[in-house]
Amino acid sequence: MLVLVYRTADLTYSDGGVSRAFTSSITDSELQAAMNAVANMPPTVQAWSGGAAAVSYTVQQVPHPLTTVTVYAGGYWVSPDNVHADIDTYAPDGTYDSVLVLWKSWNERGQTVPVPGWGMTLRPGPWANGAGYTTVYIPPATWWWNGGTPSEVFVHEWLHQVVHFYRAYGHPGIPSPDDAAAHGYTADSSGLWGRWLSDLMTGRVVDRTGTKLGIPPAIWSLGNPTQP
Repeated sequence: MLVLVYRTADLTYSDGGVSRAFTSSITDSELQAAMNAVANMPPTVQAWSGGAAAVSYTVQQVPHPLTTVTVYAGGYWVSPDNVHADIDTYAPDGTYDSVLVLWKSWNERGQTVPVPGWGMTLRPGPWANGAGYTTVYIPPATWWWNGGTPSEVFVHEWLHQVVHFYRAYGHPGIPSPDDAAAHGYTADSSGLWGRWLSDLMTGRVVDRTGTKLGIPPAIWSLGNPTQP
């Protein structure tokens, strides 16, 4: 995984038809919280997959601001089109299985760029030079670290990439990471979904017929976007 970090944003968006200038800057403490969460992802993936999956990552702080966002679902997101020059520079074709873009959608002046969700993802494809693509905004650090597993948002969004990839590989019945409630799962007392994601990553999700669904070791071993 390549983690592209945009420490600053300097862009314009429309708010009810009114053009708004927006700037933000990720503080050192917010960056540290984000990097701790990224670092927590590999051991979390290993544990929740029962050792069948592994993630490694490279962090690249982009040396210029994020300057554009794309309209989507009543708000805005950082689409691959907004950062494609940087994807070409840092993740040329065949280099990475996954690209993760981190940015800050709010500032200390009380201004927020409206976004449809904490994280959003596209399956592996040409928009990210063959890699899967995810963008996540940096939330207030105290909220991010309020118990549980800080990397869950990254694991969840990365699994959207994984599920799309293995469905296309011939396993269309793998549930989406968003299908927890449909299979009878609920969040724990911290509002987290580790049991659901672990069962999904080990092929232990049981449907109404008693069939086990998910991604067992045999599917994980099939390959990845850079080594199909």
